[in-house]
Amino acid sequence: MKPTLTSWPSEHMASPQADPAPIRILLVEDDEDDHILIRDTLEEMGTPTCFLEWARTYEAGLQLIHEHRHDLYVFDYRLGAHTGIDLLPAGHPFSNVQSSVYWSATTFATDPTFAWLVAFDDGLVSAGSKTSGFVVWCVRGGHNDGSQY
Repeated sequence: MKPTLTSWPSEHMASPQADPAPIRILLVEDDEDDHILIRDTLEEMGTPTCFLEWARTYEAGLQLIHEHRHDLYVFDYRLGAHTGIDLLPAGHPFSNVQSSVYWSATTFATDPTFAWLVAFDDGLVSAGSKTSGFVVWCVRGGHNDGSQY
């Protein structure tokens, strides 16, 4: 049986054919409301041009990850019997993740004294004062050469 999968370029988001270099995003999310919220947020941003592909299940997400077609991967933490962390490649730096709020490296655009935060307990993304005490998780960025996900 083939996993449930929905590809979604809405009428407001560019398809990969319309823009020579869109950001290709894979969203693995079992909640349609969360998918719609993320899709609509991307549409409101307008730029950069992106193409959102939605996998409703862990299995569908895993299948698409192995196709190496995306620039950015967004995983729900709870995916049935699995977690989004289960979708990461072997040797990933996200072991022993604590249920806490973590800093991102991105300054909040409307107030440079704030930065974006991610709550690993409920997935909430918000901005917080840079003087607040939250956890930092250092992750080395790099180009995906296809040798990993």
